[in-house]
Amino acid sequence: MEIQEKEEKLLYQKLTSEEFMADRREAIRFVKEFLWDWNLKEQIQQKRMPLKAVEGRIKTPESIIEKLRKKGYMISLKGVEQLHDLAGVRAVCSYLDDVYRLKEYIVTSKKVQVLSQKDYIALPKKSGYQSLHLLLKTRTGLVELQIRTVAMDYWSNLEHPVIYKKGIYADEKVGRELIRYARFLREVDGMLVALRMEREKRVR
Repeated sequence: MEIQEKEEKLLYQKLTSEEFMADRREAIRFVKEFLWDWNLKEQIQQKRMPLKAVEGRIKTPESIIEKLRKKGYMISLKGVEQLHDLAGVRAVCSYLDDVYRLKEYIVTSKKVQVLSQKDYIALPKKSGYQSLHLLLKTRTGLVELQIRTVAMDYWSNLEHPVIYKKGIYADEKVGRELIRYARFLREVDGMLVALRMEREKRVR
């Protein structure tokens, strides 16, 4: 038990070191700047800015150690290297089609490398969660990018306090309602895209 505590304390010190944090801060800064550059290009080409918000975060040492335990990984830097969500960026788009246009821009870009994709919009999680996840490789490290609409982000912020991390709702009735709301908001996203396209046709 004492050995385990010493290992955790040592790892905690490494995870809070400037060297460890600096690489992840730089990776997040790079991805955020990359996304805002796309937003400016879209403003010129589409006459509108599809991105509403871009936020970044570095996983806390406490969360990292907890995840290592949960996955059965070594409580060490080698174990940490197996985690791909230490640095995260969330991009919130106005419309559903913007999410996929941004994805195509990223996939075809030479500035970042897409290592994996998980489309929880096409195939939502059982909880109702929807978002597009891309694992990006940058010069200073990996970044998990989540791209979603304003409606999906709103739902996610409401859902987080009432769900276990395992993906099971503490209250089944609340869970059913949230899943229903997620489906409704997906329909709203589709309707908003249709309305925008109709408006754009009239302007032309």
